[in-house]
Amino acid sequence: MEDKQTDNNENSRNSDVSDDKECVLSLQKSLTKLEGKSGKMPGWLQDSATPHTSRVATKGLQEHSSDFRHFHCPPKSPDMNIIEPIGVALQCAVQKTSPPPGNPMDLRTALQDSLSEKPPGYLQTLVDTMPRRVASILFARIGPRRY
Repeated sequence: MEDKQTDNNENSRNSDVSDDKECVLSLQKSLTKLEGKSGKMPGWLQDSATPHTSRVATKGLQEHSSDFRHFHCPPKSPDMNIIEPIGVALQCAVQKTSPPPGNPMDLRTALQDSLSEKPPGYLQTLVDTMPRRVASILFARIGPRRY
């Protein structure tokens, strides 16, 4: 019995490692596609949000900084970050799933399902509202602090 449990734990760990590698490979493929379509290096929006400044994220950014361009925007400014509302919507949808995702593949499936349940045009609406959001920030003169 104990041997089976040890095997299951090891298989789970190996699965997690392979899932992590699969996610990294998927991200690399996506970045390569973006680079190919635009003819430019893909970008990273750095808004100093807590997840972007964590020890793990900072280390990863330093290791791979030559793989993409960096875009800086005012700190923690969700209006300038088109990804923010998408992330919040997906996070809320996944948190409502029962039972919660138990592994990375379940999480991926839950994220894909919740995104596919969004109404047609959801992402385009976010893109279309970007000029208005930028204009409102410029109008309010919100930006980096001048010293």
